[in-house]
Amino acid sequence: MTKQDPPGAFDVVTLSTRHGDVVTLANDKPISAALSMYGEWAQIEIEFLSQFVRGSEMIVDAGSHVGVHACAFADMAPGATVHAFEPQPALHA
Repeated sequence: MTKQDPPGAFDVVTLSTRHGDVVTLANDKPISAALSMYGEWAQIEIEFLSQFVRGSEMIVDAGSHVGVHACAFADMAPGATVHAFEPQPALHA
């Protein structure tokens, strides 16, 4: 944390989602709020992308945020290797 960051800016929580647990910033609105309330985020996008994911050997999730889509892709294509990339240091593992 730097002097510019407000207190609690990087507090994390683990949330259970329909595709597994994810670790996210506690104050990341609206994503962490949706994950907390509904157990999903952008599910319509995931359903649309599922037509391209099934049967894949490798999946790249560029700009993966906290990995909600990557977890869903791993569920949809269990034999695939999923690579998730997130450039924001506060969000990537």
